[in-house]
Amino acid sequence: MMKLFTLIIFQFALLSCFAQKKRERLIVTETFYESVKHEEHYLVSSYNFHNGVLISKDTIIERKENPKNTYHSINAIYKNRYVITDFGSVIDLKTKSLINDTVDNFIGGQGDSLIFHCENLFKGTGYLSLNLKTKSYTFLNNNERESEEGLSPDKKHRIYIEKSTIPWKITVKDHNGLIKVTVPNKGDQPYLLTSGQGPEIATEWLNPNTFIYLEHQNIYSKDGKISHQKINIRKHYIELNTDTIYATFDSISFGFTNCRFYRDALGQLIFCSVPQEKQYIVDSINNRLTEYEYQEYGNNFSQGLVPDKEGYAIIYNGQEIGKCWCNVSTTSNGTITLTTPNSSFSDVDSIKVWSSKTRKWTTIDDGHFKAVIGWADR
Repeated sequence: MMKLFTLIIFQFALLSCFAQKKRERLIVTETFYESVKHEEHYLVSSYNFHNGVLISKDTIIERKENPKNTYHSINAIYKNRYVITDFGSVIDLKTKSLINDTVDNFIGGQGDSLIFHCENLFKGTGYLSLNLKTKSYTFLNNNERESEEGLSPDKKHRIYIEKSTIPWKITVKDHNGLIKVTVPNKGDQPYLLTSGQGPEIATEWLNPNTFIYLEHQNIYSKDGKISHQKINIRKHYIELNTDTIYATFDSISFGFTNCRFYRDALGQLIFCSVPQEKQYIVDSINNRLTEYEYQEYGNNFSQGLVPDKEGYAIIYNGQEIGKCWCNVSTTSNGTITLTTPNSSFSDVDSIKVWSSKTRKWTTIDDGHFKAVIGWADR
């Protein structure tokens, strides 16, 4: 009887272990100023959650700020273990150690390596690979890695914007650098209200044989000044070398940034008309534009694009879970993380976390946050 009782207790304990949910860690970067030594310290911290409830905080690594590092606005967690911070540092969550401290731009992960891009007068220009096992950091051969910018889905063609003459030209070259087609831009340059960003012609591949681009045309007032622009979204088929108008916006006012194309978390192609603050889904199958009302962030979370006096609506599985004047930082399965910028918009004032397990918001405002990197499981 005693043996049977012991066996039942053991099995119950074993089942309880398997029934427990994984603990999740929200990885953030923070800074604090040590007034005695007049030093700025940089921390990577972990806010630990269990079943959606904040239970503790750990410091993963603390170090003096490296003045050589520059802010890249890229944060990532690779293989649930390696943290790439917005200042270029690579940190091992398991050993709580600094692997690499680079000023190069993070590109992505590839097997047991992290790929960076360097453009430095003394160091050189090209792609480098950080081997996570050996910790070696070396340049790759040119044929081992190439830029994704302007590259077609089948990697056989690349789009180039030729700015040496006016009007600009769009050139498509094959993998050997031979010109496939040249599209003369019959329009004008994008008109910006600031010199903080140079004008660019937005392009995006729809499939290996077709791309779309923006054509800008200045509209003049009676006094001869540019009043606004007309923008055509044009579609070009490279095999037939034919060009058609996909959509037209008759009146686009001037903005501080270029209109652009991008893909959301669901892979939908979005056209962002920056001055009007409106966005449209580019439906290349049905050849139409539909207004993009909710920004998709993956894991069934989205955010309304038109705020009211309470802020932007946060949606989960089609239902509103709150409103706030926040930025969506990251999502995971059943969890969304928002950040509230400080008055200068350079740092994060507070962090808000909503979990489907508790269906409640948790506010974290006890640190001087730089950025939210993401979620990692224990």
